[in-house]
Amino acid sequence: MRNSSPPRSTVTVYGLPIRSAELVLAATLVMICAACLALLWTARVAERDKASVAASNLSTALTQDLARNLDLYDLSLRGVLDGLADPTVMAAPPALRHHILFDRVVTAPYLGSIAVVDERGVETTESGTTQPPGPTGYADRAFFKAHAGRADLGLLIGDPHRNEADGAWVIDLSRRVNRPDGRFGGVVTGTLRLDYLHHLFARMRLGSSGSLTLFRSDGVIVMREPFDPGLIGTNGMSAVLSGNLALAPEGEYEDTSRIDGVRRLYHYLRVGDFPLVQNVGMSVIDIYADWRTKAVWTCVVLGVCCAVIIALGVA
Repeated sequence: MRNSSPPRSTVTVYGLPIRSAELVLAATLVMICAACLALLWTARVAERDKASVAASNLSTALTQDLARNLDLYDLSLRGVLDGLADPTVMAAPPALRHHILFDRVVTAPYLGSIAVVDERGVETTESGTTQPPGPTGYADRAFFKAHAGRADLGLLIGDPHRNEADGAWVIDLSRRVNRPDGRFGGVVTGTLRLDYLHHLFARMRLGSSGSLTLFRSDGVIVMREPFDPGLIGTNGMSAVLSGNLALAPEGEYEDTSRIDGVRRLYHYLRVGDFPLVQNVGMSVIDIYADWRTKAVWTCVVLGVCCAVIIALGVA
């Protein structure tokens, strides 16, 4: 029985010789795929840019809030220093002297009282009471030793630690008291409760795997969200962040956290003129979650369209 099929050279698709039609179909499919891939890539870049802007805005808002409160508390410390350096103030009766020394002290639920400590490390007065101070000693405190050894430290932010009175996490903020001849005359110190940072960070929307970390410039973790008390006071700054900080006070990078293994897009920013760095991290998985769904559906639709085109072409 003879084969009645026409020769391949005479078969046409859409009125074109089969060879030409195959090339046209192939070129069409390639262009469609290229266009879809370009759209997907553009959409992916847009998602990253959106996350980058969100992280930058959040980081800026947090650092401004923190810098403002630290500035206010530092002004309180400076006000006490000014009073201590004024002979008229120091010659006033105790009650009046106390009022003048602490008149400019900022009060807030997360700010502790300010104490004046002499050169021996003995507390002489504090803002919270006019009564004689208790037997609190500061000579063994790291910030006291640091100020006693150097006159150029300015505002010193200490290590996070538990408050002896109630067990709350706090950091010490302190400035050196200089005698008229420049010798060490003691320290003015106060505390910032880390509950302030914990509550502030907890209100931020970072997705299911985002993070917020406040580092001291030497890498010590002051506060982190998700909160883990075991991390507070430890050195957790990555080499990538440390390297970026050496180049610029603000920037962005992508890295896998050595704390929890989550890969994130990070935006870091120094907190004013303080030795602190705010680092906002948004999970890469969260950033591209919507994009991945769109990419899957685009590939499915593209595959169906290609199959239909091929089927119609060879019918």
